[in-house]
Amino acid sequence: MLRLVIIILLLSTACSSKQNDTAAGVCISFDDRSVEEWQEVVELLRDHGAKATFFITQFDSLTEKEISILKGFESYGNEIGSHGYNHINAEAQIKKHGYQWYIENEITPSIKKMEAEGFTIKSFAYPYGAKFWFTDFILSNYFLITRGVADDRNIKNMRSVDGIYYDKTENGSAVNALNFDKASPIKNEQILTGLKYALEKGKIINLFAHAPSQAGSNNKYTFEMERLEYILINAKELGLKFYTAAELNSNL
Repeated sequence: MLRLVIIILLLSTACSSKQNDTAAGVCISFDDRSVEEWQEVVELLRDHGAKATFFITQFDSLTEKEISILKGFESYGNEIGSHGYNHINAEAQIKKHGYQWYIENEITPSIKKMEAEGFTIKSFAYPYGAKFWFTDFILSNYFLITRGVADDRNIKNMRSVDGIYYDKTENGSAVNALNFDKASPIKNEQILTGLKYALEKGKIINLFAHAPSQAGSNNKYTFEMERLEYILINAKELGLKFYTAAELNSNL
Protein backbone atom coordinates (compact mmCIF):
# COMPACT_ATOMS: atom_id res chain seq x y z
CA MET A 1 0.00 0.00 0.00
CA LEU A 2 2.81 2.41 0.95
CA ARG A 3 4.57 1.58 -2.30
CA LEU A 4 1.42 2.42 -4.28
CA VAL A 5 1.06 5.77 -2.49
CA ILE A 6 4.69 6.64 -3.29
CA ILE A 7 4.18 5.81 -6.98
CA ILE A 8 1.05 7.98 -7.12
CA LEU A 9 2.88 10.89 -5.47
CA LEU A 10 5.78 10.59 -7.92
CA LEU A 11 3.43 10.55 -10.89
CA SER A 12 1.56 13.55 -9.51
CA THR A 13 4.81 15.48 -9.07
CA ALA A 14 5.93 14.59 -12.59
CA CYS A 15 2.64 15.79 -14.06
CA SER A 16 2.81 19.01 -12.06
CA SER A 17 6.36 19.68 -13.28
CA LYS A 18 5.32 19.02 -16.85
CA GLN A 19 2.45 21.50 -16.52
CA ASN A 20 4.78 24.15 -15.10
CA ASP A 21 7.25 23.62 -17.94
CA THR A 22 4.42 24.01 -20.43
CA ALA A 23 3.12 27.19 -18.80
CA ALA A 24 6.54 28.84 -18.56
CA GLY A 25 7.33 31.00 -21.53
CA VAL A 26 8.19 34.29 -23.14
CA CYS A 27 5.94 36.90 -24.74
CA ILE A 28 7.75 39.24 -27.15
CA SER A 29 6.11 42.30 -28.65
CA PHE A 30 7.01 45.15 -31.00
CA ASP A 31 5.51 48.64 -31.00
CA ASP A 32 4.57 51.36 -33.50
CA ARG A 33 4.35 50.75 -37.26
CA SER A 34 7.71 49.70 -38.71
CA VAL A 35 5.86 47.17 -40.84
CA GLU A 36 8.31 46.63 -43.68
CA GLU A 37 11.31 46.57 -41.32
CA TRP A 38 9.55 43.94 -39.20
CA GLN A 39 9.57 41.48 -42.09
CA GLU A 40 13.07 40.35 -41.15
CA VAL A 41 11.86 39.98 -37.56
CA VAL A 42 9.07 37.64 -38.66
CA GLU A 43 11.52 35.61 -40.75
CA LEU A 44 13.74 35.17 -37.70
CA LEU A 45 10.75 34.23 -35.54
CA ARG A 46 9.76 31.58 -38.07
CA ASP A 47 13.30 30.21 -38.20
CA HIS A 48 13.11 29.58 -34.45
CA GLY A 49 9.51 28.37 -34.27
CA ALA A 50 8.52 31.52 -32.38
CA LYS A 51 5.75 34.10 -32.57
CA ALA A 52 5.17 37.61 -31.27
CA THR A 53 2.67 40.45 -31.06
CA PHE A 54 2.92 43.58 -33.20
CA PHE A 55 1.19 46.58 -31.60
CA ILE A 56 0.18 49.04 -34.32
CA THR A 57 -0.44 52.75 -33.92
CA GLN A 58 -1.78 55.26 -36.48
CA PHE A 59 -3.23 52.36 -38.44
CA ASP A 60 -5.07 54.69 -40.81
CA SER A 61 -1.72 55.90 -42.17
CA LEU A 62 -0.66 52.43 -43.35
CA THR A 63 -0.56 51.63 -47.04
CA GLU A 64 -2.41 48.71 -48.60
CA LYS A 65 0.95 46.98 -48.96
CA GLU A 66 1.71 47.36 -45.25
CA ILE A 67 -1.74 46.06 -44.28
CA SER A 68 -1.15 43.06 -46.53
CA ILE A 69 2.22 42.45 -44.87
CA LEU A 70 0.55 42.52 -41.43
CA LYS A 71 -1.97 39.94 -42.59
CA GLY A 72 0.98 37.80 -43.62
CA PHE A 73 2.45 38.16 -40.13
CA GLU A 74 -0.86 37.00 -38.68
CA SER A 75 -1.01 33.99 -40.98
CA TYR A 76 2.30 32.81 -39.48
CA GLY A 77 0.77 32.76 -35.98
CA ASN A 78 1.72 36.26 -34.86
CA GLU A 79 -0.80 38.63 -33.29
CA ILE A 80 -1.71 42.14 -34.41
CA GLY A 81 -2.71 44.38 -31.50
CA SER A 82 -3.56 48.03 -30.94
CA HIS A 83 -1.07 50.69 -29.88
CA GLY A 84 -3.63 53.46 -29.98
CA TYR A 85 -5.20 55.54 -32.74
CA ASN A 86 -2.81 58.50 -32.49
CA HIS A 87 -0.11 57.21 -30.10
CA ILE A 88 -1.11 59.64 -27.38
CA ASN A 89 0.03 59.68 -23.76
CA ALA A 90 -2.95 58.21 -21.89
CA GLU A 91 -2.01 59.70 -18.53
CA ALA A 92 -1.63 63.24 -19.86
CA GLN A 93 -4.75 63.18 -22.04
CA ILE A 94 -6.98 61.60 -19.41
CA LYS A 95 -5.94 64.32 -16.97
CA LYS A 96 -6.83 66.92 -19.57
CA HIS A 97 -9.97 65.45 -21.17
CA GLY A 98 -11.18 62.56 -19.01
CA TYR A 99 -11.66 58.84 -19.61
CA GLN A 100 -14.63 59.11 -21.95
CA TRP A 101 -12.70 61.35 -24.34
CA TYR A 102 -9.75 58.94 -24.22
CA ILE A 103 -11.91 55.93 -25.12
CA GLU A 104 -13.75 57.77 -27.90
CA ASN A 105 -10.63 59.31 -29.47
CA GLU A 106 -7.87 56.79 -28.89
CA ILE A 107 -9.32 53.34 -28.25
CA THR A 108 -12.56 52.90 -30.20
CA PRO A 109 -11.27 54.41 -33.49
CA SER A 110 -8.19 52.20 -33.38
CA ILE A 111 -10.25 49.04 -32.92
CA LYS A 112 -12.76 50.01 -35.63
CA LYS A 113 -10.09 50.89 -38.21
CA MET A 114 -8.24 47.64 -37.65
CA GLU A 115 -11.33 45.46 -37.54
CA ALA A 116 -12.53 47.05 -40.79
CA GLU A 117 -9.45 45.53 -42.43
CA GLY A 118 -10.21 42.08 -41.03
CA PHE A 119 -8.09 42.05 -37.86
CA THR A 120 -9.50 40.84 -34.54
CA ILE A 121 -8.04 43.08 -31.85
CA LYS A 122 -7.59 41.48 -28.44
CA SER A 123 -4.58 43.29 -26.97
CA PHE A 124 -3.42 46.84 -26.33
CA ALA A 125 -0.02 48.37 -25.51
CA TYR A 126 0.11 51.84 -23.94
CA PRO A 127 2.19 54.40 -25.87
CA TYR A 128 5.06 55.52 -23.63
CA GLY A 129 3.78 53.00 -21.06
CA ALA A 130 1.68 55.86 -19.66
CA LYS A 131 -1.48 54.91 -17.77
CA PHE A 132 -3.37 54.90 -14.50
CA TRP A 133 -4.38 51.72 -12.66
CA PHE A 134 -8.01 52.52 -13.45
CA THR A 135 -7.17 52.67 -17.17
CA ASP A 136 -6.38 48.94 -17.05
CA PHE A 137 -9.75 48.29 -15.45
CA ILE A 138 -11.67 50.26 -18.09
CA LEU A 139 -9.75 48.76 -21.01
CA SER A 140 -10.45 45.23 -19.77
CA ASN A 141 -13.87 45.81 -21.35
CA TYR A 142 -12.18 46.14 -24.75
CA PHE A 143 -9.12 43.88 -24.62
CA LEU A 144 -8.05 40.55 -23.12
CA ILE A 145 -4.73 42.08 -22.06
CA THR A 146 -3.20 45.54 -21.69
CA ARG A 147 0.56 45.91 -21.74
CA GLY A 148 2.51 48.59 -19.92
CA VAL A 149 6.24 49.27 -19.64
CA ALA A 150 8.37 48.03 -16.75
CA ASP A 151 10.71 50.25 -14.78
CA ASP A 152 14.21 49.16 -15.85
CA ARG A 153 16.05 50.76 -12.91
CA ASN A 154 15.96 47.49 -10.97
CA ILE A 155 17.26 45.10 -13.62
CA LYS A 156 20.29 44.15 -11.52
CA ASN A 157 17.82 41.89 -9.75
CA MET A 158 15.81 40.49 -12.65
CA ARG A 159 13.71 38.39 -10.30
CA SER A 160 12.00 41.45 -8.87
CA VAL A 161 11.39 43.63 -11.94
CA ASP A 162 7.83 44.83 -11.47
CA GLY A 163 5.08 43.17 -13.43
CA ILE A 164 7.00 41.46 -16.26
CA TYR A 165 6.38 37.89 -15.09
CA TYR A 166 2.84 36.86 -15.93
CA ASP A 167 1.19 33.99 -14.06
CA LYS A 168 -1.75 32.58 -16.02
CA THR A 169 -3.45 31.54 -12.77
CA GLU A 170 -3.16 34.94 -11.06
CA ASN A 171 -2.46 38.00 -13.16
CA GLY A 172 -5.60 38.71 -15.15
CA SER A 173 -5.77 41.39 -17.83
CA ALA A 174 -2.70 43.58 -17.30
CA VAL A 175 1.05 43.07 -17.62
CA ASN A 176 4.26 45.07 -17.99
CA ALA A 177 7.06 44.34 -20.44
CA LEU A 178 10.77 45.07 -20.27
CA ASN A 179 12.34 46.98 -23.15
CA PHE A 180 15.35 45.54 -25.04
CA ASP A 181 16.00 48.43 -27.44
CA LYS A 182 19.36 50.23 -27.50
CA ALA A 183 17.79 52.73 -25.07
CA SER A 184 17.55 50.02 -22.42
CA PRO A 185 20.45 49.38 -20.03
CA ILE A 186 19.64 45.66 -19.97
CA LYS A 187 22.37 43.20 -20.89
CA ASN A 188 21.94 39.82 -22.55
CA GLU A 189 23.04 38.05 -19.37
CA GLN A 190 20.23 39.75 -17.46
CA ILE A 191 17.71 38.71 -20.08
CA LEU A 192 18.94 35.13 -19.72
CA THR A 193 18.49 35.39 -15.94
CA GLY A 194 14.89 36.50 -16.55
CA LEU A 195 14.23 33.61 -18.93
CA LYS A 196 15.58 31.12 -16.38
CA TYR A 197 13.51 32.67 -13.61
CA ALA A 198 10.37 32.38 -15.73
CA LEU A 199 11.13 28.69 -16.24
CA GLU A 200 11.80 28.16 -12.55
CA LYS A 201 8.52 29.77 -11.48
CA GLY A 202 6.34 28.55 -14.35
CA LYS A 203 5.67 32.12 -15.46
CA ILE A 204 5.81 34.08 -18.72
CA ILE A 205 8.40 36.84 -19.08
CA ASN A 206 7.34 39.83 -21.21
CA LEU A 207 9.85 41.67 -23.40
CA PHE A 208 9.35 44.35 -26.04
CA ALA A 209 11.17 46.57 -28.51
CA HIS A 210 10.47 48.78 -31.51
CA ALA A 211 12.19 48.50 -34.90
CA PRO A 212 15.27 46.52 -35.97
CA SER A 213 18.34 48.71 -36.21
CA GLN A 214 19.54 49.76 -39.64
CA ALA A 215 23.21 50.04 -40.57
CA GLY A 216 24.71 53.31 -39.34
CA SER A 217 21.62 54.28 -37.34
CA ASN A 218 21.96 55.74 -33.84
CA ASN A 219 18.23 55.55 -33.11
CA LYS A 220 17.95 54.40 -29.51
CA TYR A 221 14.44 53.06 -30.12
CA THR A 222 15.78 50.27 -32.29
CA PHE A 223 17.30 46.91 -31.42
CA GLU A 224 20.01 44.69 -32.82
CA MET A 225 18.71 41.56 -34.52
CA GLU A 226 21.48 39.64 -32.76
CA ARG A 227 19.84 40.44 -29.44
CA LEU A 228 16.48 39.14 -30.61
CA GLU A 229 18.15 35.97 -31.87
CA TYR A 230 19.89 35.59 -28.49
CA ILE A 231 16.48 35.70 -26.78
CA LEU A 232 14.95 33.20 -29.20
CA ILE A 233 17.84 30.73 -29.02
CA ASN A 234 18.00 30.73 -25.23
CA ALA A 235 14.22 30.56 -24.79
CA LYS A 236 14.13 27.57 -27.09
CA GLU A 237 17.04 25.83 -25.35
CA LEU A 238 15.28 26.30 -22.00
CA GLY A 239 12.08 24.80 -23.40
CA LEU A 240 10.06 27.99 -22.92
CA LYS A 241 6.82 28.37 -24.85
CA PHE A 242 6.29 31.42 -27.08
CA TYR A 243 3.08 33.34 -26.40
CA THR A 244 1.27 36.16 -28.12
CA ALA A 245 -0.11 38.86 -25.82
CA ALA A 246 -3.72 37.68 -26.11
CA GLU A 247 -2.66 34.14 -25.19
CA LEU A 248 -1.53 35.35 -21.76
CA ASN A 249 -5.10 35.89 -20.60
CA SER A 250 -6.69 32.94 -22.38
CA ASN A 251 -6.85 29.16 -22.16
CA LEU A 252 -4.11 28.71 -24.78
